[in-house]
Amino acid sequence: VDNGSGMCSAGFAGDAAPPAVFPSIDGRPRHQAMMVGMGQKNSYVGDEAKSQRGILPLECPIDHGIITN
Repeated sequence: VDNGSGMCSAGFAGDAAPPAVFPSIDGRPRHQAMMVGMGQKNSYVGDEAKSQRGILPLECPIDHGIITN
């Protein structure tokens, strides 16, 4: 597992490339009512959060390699 400031990667030693790579961002609805009827969740991570960027405030929880939130 490599928790980078921009991307997270997960894989096994010896693999040519990690099979799981996704943006290290998260999004949480400010108000639960904003997401009614959309299969709402408490938080969204990676590509799923990125696809909701018009609705959710996005945060990068890793800053210079340090988890901040």
